[in-house]
Amino acid sequence: MAEEHTDPPAPDDEDPPPEGEPFDVERAKAKIAKANSEAASLRKRLKELEARAAKADEYEQAQKSEAEKLADRIAVAEKAAADAERRAMLAEVRVQRPDLNATQVARLQGGDIEALVADAVEVYGEPVGSTSAPKRRPSELRPGAVNGAEPDPDFDAVVDRVRRW
Repeated sequence: MAEEHTDPPAPDDEDPPPEGEPFDVERAKAKIAKANSEAASLRKRLKELEARAAKADEYEQAQKSEAEKLADRIAVAEKAAADAERRAMLAEVRVQRPDLNATQVARLQGGDIEALVADAVEVYGEPVGSTSAPKRRPSELRPGAVNGAEPDPDFDAVVDRVRRW
């Protein structure tokens, strides 16, 4: 491709007409035609230079070292891992605070689960069901037990009573 070097428009060699001179239509048309041709050649050159700039960008990308390419891939992978870790922490908060909807959980701020839960308490208050009865240890539980039910009978005492008869 042959390069065209177009110089910037030079100032007109002609002096402007004196104040009292009438308007020359032909001279005005010639100036307009000259300006239009210069603008057209500049637009054409701009298109050529844009194409060359795109090729230069492609060349630079191709010349990146393998280390730079790996660094880019590592950065992308680290971002994906951080996003996945945040989603996992938000899911854990959602399990701990079922009273919050997904939008509320997504707005929480913090770097770990404890900070997220603390933020949830600060922003949305204590969970609605947090005033429930304290949990019992499994050794204290009896099958079929309900409030107000009689305790299991002492079978040894029952046998002793039966022997006395």
